[in-house]
Amino acid sequence: MAVAQGGPMVRSRPCPSSVVVGVILAAGFFSTTPSSAAPPTAPPPAPTAKAPVMKAPVVVKAPAVPRASTSRPAAPASPAKRAAAAVSKGSRTSPVAPAPPPSRRLFEENAPDPHISVAPDGRFRFVATHGTAGWKGPFPPDPGDDAIFPIRQSVKPGDTKSWKTVAHVFGPGERPAWTKKAPADPNDPQSVAEAKRTQQGDFWAPELHAIGKKSVLFFTARDQATGELSIGVAHSDDPAMKSWKSPAKPLIQLKDMGVIDPTYHEENGEHFLVYKTDGNDPKRNAPTELFVQRLSADATALATGPDGKPVAPVRVLRNDPNSWEGINIEAPSVVKVSGWVYMIYSGNMFNTPKYAVGVARARSITTPMEQWEKLGEPILTNDKGPGHGAPFVENGKLRYVFHQWRTGTADHEDVREVFLTDMHVGDDGWLRAGPPPALPGAPLLHAQR
Repeated sequence: MAVAQGGPMVRSRPCPSSVVVGVILAAGFFSTTPSSAAPPTAPPPAPTAKAPVMKAPVVVKAPAVPRASTSRPAAPASPAKRAAAAVSKGSRTSPVAPAPPPSRRLFEENAPDPHISVAPDGRFRFVATHGTAGWKGPFPPDPGDDAIFPIRQSVKPGDTKSWKTVAHVFGPGERPAWTKKAPADPNDPQSVAEAKRTQQGDFWAPELHAIGKKSVLFFTARDQATGELSIGVAHSDDPAMKSWKSPAKPLIQLKDMGVIDPTYHEENGEHFLVYKTDGNDPKRNAPTELFVQRLSADATALATGPDGKPVAPVRVLRNDPNSWEGINIEAPSVVKVSGWVYMIYSGNMFNTPKYAVGVARARSITTPMEQWEKLGEPILTNDKGPGHGAPFVENGKLRYVFHQWRTGTADHEDVREVFLTDMHVGDDGWLRAGPPPALPGAPLLHAQR
């Protein structure tokens, strides 16, 4: 999602836990085609106290089965391969990106920041940014532009080929109070139109999850009182998702820094949200960082400590300006595989071909930043700026839904289409995009959400 902020455009953008499905790494690929819990603006020392260990919304467990090496040679023969394999910890120098993995187009419409989750009945749910670039094509249908965050649902369980729009989160007059902007002059049509445009254009990066008996949506929007991008939450007890409730204040908000791109995950009844601080905003000129924030028992508020104050967030990642990430990392999502927590994220600027998907790993989502390890090179890249996606499980396979520009021009006249690709863990222990190698006797993995 892009806005103009006094300079260049910047990217300021469940299935119940008991459901277990198999993920066969050896399978071939399908058809191609923070009220506030505020971290300081300037980076403070990393927290020393560790929060309870948690896991992510998608968990993949594998037995230790020896496998032949397929992804990295023991002794790279070329400078490109040596660059990709040179450093074993932290950001690596001048990595060489892999070839784009096979992918399948899911939607041709402009639907940035896509997210797919699984409903209790096994059908998929799809949501995406509702932004100033507008929507093209049939998504969303009625009630038109006043419907914020339309929800598509797959017609059949486990099928991503046929979809139907079944509901929307915010309709006319239903937006949270903190996102509403009164026109400067209620009698001036231009003033009224500008207020409406601003309200509709600042709803980004939603994630819809089934948590307990509720449907819970996390999203980014602009607080019209402060002008800051903030993170909100809405929830519905209605199985049809026709009626929603949302607090009058943001869930996460900082005083002098925007926060965007929430992603949810849980384990053993404990809920967490990962989000980005918007340091790449030209007004900030600060690092971009990812934080982990603990949520309440029903995941609709921040968890509080014995003093009644929100539990402090944990800083987990920061952009490396000397790497492919440039001045920006964002769009986190999490998957846990055999004891490793993989943080999938996008790096560089969303409106350039350098935008790509990377990965970092740690043993726990609340691991302090210094102990996270980045792969170094992006795992998903091409000349159309792929990124801001989410992992999910389809028919026993780990998938990743993401957007990329249709033509590669990356401006507001272009659209960001939605694609799917496979993901797997290579025998070097790193999460990769693309189909896994077809090896005889490859282990059966289980993905739990």
